[in-house]
Formats: sequence, C-alpha cells, structure tokens
Amino acid sequence: MKVNNWKKVVCGGTGALMIVLTGCESVGGLDVNKALVNQYAVKSAESQESLKFELLTGDLAGLPPEAQKLVGLFKEVTIKFTEEKIQDPRNASMKGEFTYGKGSIPFELSLQNEDIIVRIEGVSKPIYIRNAQTSPLNGGLLVPGQKSIQELQKVLEDKLPTLASFFIGHAPNPKTIGVTSVSEKVNDETVSLQKLHAEIKGSEALGLVKTFLQNIAADEKGLKEFLGTVFDVFGPIAKEAAEQSGEENKLLDAYLSNKTLAVETMYTAVQTGLKDVLASYDETTDKLVNGPGNEPIRDILSDRSSVNVDLYVDSSQQIRKSSAGITIPLPEAETGLKGIKLSTTGERWNINQPVTINPVKADGERLTFDAADPDSAPSLGSFLKSVDKNSSIYKLLKEDLQITKRSFTLSLDDEDMSLFGFGGYRKGDVSMVPVTYVANMLDAKVKWDGETKQITVTDDLGGHTIVFTLGSAEALVDGKPVKLEQAVELHGDYTNVPLRFLAEALGGEVKWDSEQDAVIITRQ
Repeated sequence: MKVNNWKKVVCGGTGALMIVLTGCESVGGLDVNKALVNQYAVKSAESQESLKFELLTGDLAGLPPEAQKLVGLFKEVTIKFTEEKIQDPRNASMKGEFTYGKGSIPFELSLQNEDIIVRIEGVSKPIYIRNAQTSPLNGGLLVPGQKSIQELQKVLEDKLPTLASFFIGHAPNPKTIGVTSVSEKVNDETVSLQKLHAEIKGSEALGLVKTFLQNIAADEKGLKEFLGTVFDVFGPIAKEAAEQSGEENKLLDAYLSNKTLAVETMYTAVQTGLKDVLASYDETTDKLVNGPGNEPIRDILSDRSSVNVDLYVDSSQQIRKSSAGITIPLPEAETGLKGIKLSTTGERWNINQPVTINPVKADGERLTFDAADPDSAPSLGSFLKSVDKNSSIYKLLKEDLQITKRSFTLSLDDEDMSLFGFGGYRKGDVSMVPVTYVANMLDAKVKWDGETKQITVTDDLGGHTIVFTLGSAEALVDGKPVKLEQAVELHGDYTNVPLRFLAEALGGEVKWDSEQDAVIITRQ
C-alpha cells in the first residue's frame, strides 16, 4: 500500500477540494497550479492535522430514541493526528486520537511496506494487517500479479503530478479568491507565506463544472497528452491481464500494441461524450435542480452550501499550512438535522527531507488480518476478548455502536426463501435451518470435516464450541453431549440443524412472525 494514496487527500490540505476551489489561474502572483501539483510529488514529510465532523441539529423529536442517542454521541467527532511521518511512499507512522461524545481513544499506526500495524488504547493486542495493498480475486476477475501491481504503483507515482496537473490546469477560479502575504508558525517556526483564500457557494458549482468541461473539450493537445499518460500507466497492466486470460482478442491487442491508435480512439470517445454532455448541460441541470422531488439537491446547489479553503504557500511553492471546510444542508423536516459540516486543518514541514518513522511495535500475539485471505480475519468474539471492558473503545463498540447486536429473518416456506436470502423448513414440530448461514449471521465460524461428517461451530463471542454430526440427534456443546429434537440432515445443498437449539446456543433469541410465516432471530 502506498501511503500517498490516502495522504494526498488529507496531508497538506484536502486534495480535490483545493482543485475545485482554487482553479488553475495565477492569483496575486501565486502560481496556484504549481502549488497544488507539488503536493503530488511529495515523497517525505512530517505533519500534524485535525479532521472534524459536525452534525448541525434542529428539532430531533421526530427521530426514534436510538437515533437521537447516536446523534448526541456523534454530533461532533474529531480525529487529531498529533504526529505524522512519511519516510517514503511505502513507510509512514501516525499518532493521534479519536474523540466523540463520551471521550477520546488514542491510537498509533505505522505502514511498513505492504503491512499496516495499529495499536489502540484499550486493545491488548496490536492489529496487524498483512498485504494491505493486495486485493483477493473477486467474482472470477483476473488481476495482475503482485510484481505487476508494484510496477503499476511506481509508474503511477511518477505520473501522478502530470495527471493532477491536467485537471488542476483546467479548473476555473471561483468568484471569491485572493492572496495575501502573512507570517505563520509551522512546527513552532515562523515562516513567511502567501495565504490563498477561496470560497464557493453551492449556487456556483454547476457553472464551474460546465466551464471545467468546456476547458477540457477545447484543449485537444492537452487532452491527448493526458490520455497518452493514462495509456502509459495502465496499458502494460491491461496487456498482461489480457494475455493471462488466454483468450484471443485481435481488436484489443491492436489497441494495446499501438499507443497512437489507442489515444486517438480514446480522444474521439471522450470528445463525443463531452459534446453530448455540454449540448444538454443546461437543460439537464435545470431538471436536476428544479424537478419535482429534488429539494435536497436544490438545497445542496444553493447558497446554503458552502466550501472554503485557506492555503499557506512558501517560496518553494509548497503548501505548508491549510484549512478547509464544507457545509452541506439536509432536509431538516424529515430528519431533524439541518446539515453536515466537515472541516480540516493541518501543517507540514521537512518536505522531501530525510524523515524517520516511529514503527508501531507488534511483538507477541497479534490480531492478524490478511488482505489476501479474508477468511483468516479474527472473529468478532476473538477481537472483543482482547478489548478491556472498562476502556473507551469497548464502550464505543459494545454500548454505543452495539456491534454485537443482530436481527435477521428466516422464512420457513421454501417458496418465500428469496424474501430473506436463506430459509428453513419444518420437520414435524421442529424448525430446521442451514447451520452455516445462521452461525455466520451470529458471528460464529464454521468448519466442516468430510471424514467424520462433522460441523464444528466456534462461538468466540460466547466462548462456546458446538459439534454437529450428520445423521446424529446429539450435539457436543463444549465437549458435553446434548440431545437434539431432530437429527442433523442434508436438505438441498445445506446441512440443517434445529433452529432454536442453534440460535440459543449462540446467544440469540427466537420469535415467531405469523404474518410472514417466518422466524426472527435477535441478539443483543
């Protein structure tokens, strides 16, 4: 995982927000384009930042009590990064705290090549995320090998300033923008800076987007160069994926083997799309804003919405300090919430200078998540066992977020199974259900032994182990035999067991819903 992927948005000042606000043109002698593009060429730095999320509330009486409680707890949430160090694009460390209505939770994190290690106050074991840049195969899709991914990241890292410059260079300036000379402290050092202030109201947004699209459409040379850079970044990896598929595609091969052909084809497609969008832009956006039922969108694109940015740029065209905020209105009549406000402040020093990170220690036992093998992740129960019950994070997870609370419905009519995803059936007076589905819904792990015909259900949350044997009317709970109302049996492709026994053994409650001819399983 490359640290700049997630740091670009935060470190040094709000990424895309800056582009939207500050545009491309020089303001008061400040080369805005260069200052913004420089952020994508930062290889090392130290910084401090604060991110704040606020709910602007009105009359909450219409909300359910649980929702009112959550609003109270998370009305103002702050994440402070008191120490951030980027040694290089693949090695970084952070210290900070998460603060909400009931208190603060300190944490520290380090990224070391492909792995992330996190320590959270109140959790006895460090969280170790292996292969953080690796994604598993999904849906049979072909992905390149690890070496190719690393090569892609290196190319993307090199080309990112060029790609960013294209978008920044075509962004128009908003109405409110200006530059002043100031002296500010950065890491306790007084620095002479140029302060760029920009703000935009929601009512300006559609006009700025239209001008942005027109600027791109008018720049044939720049657009082709941009598409050529995109081809340089993704072409080789697309070609490798095509070769791995084993299927011959002469048309695709022709494009991937001829950059000029590929760029011309992409350019024609983009220009056609831009022409179509711009031809109907005014009509489409008018319907978007003034159409029936579009009041929330109309509010967002009104003066009730606002975005503002302050960037402090030094003589090397590096952003040393920043602050930004965005306010988004909400339909108060429905929710009791007037809006959402997001804000961030930060400062950065030692830019592209030698920086040494503070790695998080992960000696001894760890909670290991392997991104290449999602099934290896610790269960919810095993994670909570490592959390101090008197800690702030335990209260946040268990009491406030209620992460162990579950509620789901199972149909007992095969014809209605699709209503709830999975279903059960009746055998005499006993409801039978798929053991794997119910166990997974209640956060237990299931393991099948083909030789013994046994299914082992491990419930780390409750501290129990249940063993079912196919064809047997007896189960083992923590090693002790327990009689079942019906024998374990195959039904279709699933191993089924008595519903009430399994649900209650995993800490759940079973209630009958006569209207739906289904059972509702809950756990607090």
